[in-house]
Amino acid sequence: MKKFYALALPVIAMTAVNAAAQDFTVLSTPEEVYEHSVEDVDGAKTAFRAVLDNESSTDAQKIAAMKTYQQNATPAPGYAFDMTYLLRYTAVTEENKNGYTPANLATAWSTDIEGLTFGEGSTDLGIGSNATDGVYMRVDNKTGVLKEEASFDKFAAYQTVSVSKGSYVLESQGYVAGAPKTANLAAGDLAVSADFIGGGKMSSYSLSFRLADAQDIKLGFKRNSTAGGLTTIYFNNINFYKTSSIVVISDDATGPLAAAEGADVQLNREFTAGQYTPICLPFKIENWREVFDDLLLWTNYTTGEKNELVFSTVGGKDTQARKPYLAKPKKNITPANYLVFNNVTVQAGNAGSWVRTAEEEFPVKMVGNWAAGFVPENCYYLEKGEWILSDGTAALPAFSAYIDATALTERPETLKMTGGNGTATNVPNTVISSEPATVCVYSIQGILLKRDVNPENALEALPAGLYIVNGKKMLKR
Repeated sequence: MKKFYALALPVIAMTAVNAAAQDFTVLSTPEEVYEHSVEDVDGAKTAFRAVLDNESSTDAQKIAAMKTYQQNATPAPGYAFDMTYLLRYTAVTEENKNGYTPANLATAWSTDIEGLTFGEGSTDLGIGSNATDGVYMRVDNKTGVLKEEASFDKFAAYQTVSVSKGSYVLESQGYVAGAPKTANLAAGDLAVSADFIGGGKMSSYSLSFRLADAQDIKLGFKRNSTAGGLTTIYFNNINFYKTSSIVVISDDATGPLAAAEGADVQLNREFTAGQYTPICLPFKIENWREVFDDLLLWTNYTTGEKNELVFSTVGGKDTQARKPYLAKPKKNITPANYLVFNNVTVQAGNAGSWVRTAEEEFPVKMVGNWAAGFVPENCYYLEKGEWILSDGTAALPAFSAYIDATALTERPETLKMTGGNGTATNVPNTVISSEPATVCVYSIQGILLKRDVNPENALEALPAGLYIVNGKKMLKR
């Protein structure tokens, strides 16, 4: 592993944010990538592990499996995947410069500026050198189109790469000749680096950007709209990294999250399939049914003989930020598959509470919290399906919730509960199957073969052999 430090610049297509420094460790080996990562696709990590554990796997097969896995995973916080292999001809040296002919470079590099020519016999794309920086690549137009307005905001040289969703950092060395501040390192229309300066000496530039979905994107060098006599863009030593945008929150957190847009939040909390768990999060969960089998909101409290809390299933597809809920997950959630919520807007402010009615005869409310602590005295906490009266010593995880019954004159030791299906839940819920509705199928080398297919016919149309289905080895005869 190696340390990397870069200046992450604003993503200009989104709400402007302050530039901030990123400090991360670049993962170098398949084992390091496995250890410091979180899968985005179910079964991806197990399939990768199967290749690493296979005694017959060669180093080349392990590297290939790692590259496949990197497209289906996210680095753990503080780490990065080196994705530079997606680009070709990224660094020219004295030793390899003979392979950097215009024709060879043109197999990787393209241009959007009319009048620039890349290919055999081209004088616009090639290599050069100086006493300070040695050899480098360059775009050097002799006919002057780089000076013209028709070239503004177009890529002078780029490569198109196919990348998965996630956060990325692109960095390169470069400078310009003819007019300073007329070119930038760029990622599609999403982000640009600081303006390249002149002076005949390489300087380092970087940018960061985030993709909500997998897509093809142009990476390279863009002529910006600054007027001036730009003649040449020089560049070398390009690196491309997939970084972690994950913010980790856990049961022992001591306070709220900072406000943020486009964040990936990992909730380090274990859930049992089929059992309700209180949650209160500072961001909304979109399409909550993809994560949970049921999501309840407190609706009423019945006094007298019943002493019953009444909850109802949330009708909308999204939750509301800072509102407390009871969540029943589709499967067991453990440290191996902690929930990650992508591209969320984190709201600042206190955790919320929920009161169904303002009438005085219904003083009970559900209260959320950010920091870990203790359930207040004369309030109720949920434990294995039962609401229990707290004496002030019951542990309260962060980003959770409890029932505030301090305004009641009588408080039984336990409260019954009616859930979304109308059944009493003062005993632990029946654990449902953790088997997913759909699965992904991988070869034993970790190559994705099928995505989101029915488990019953997952191996249909595949030849006989060993496969990874839902993280388990399956043999088709």
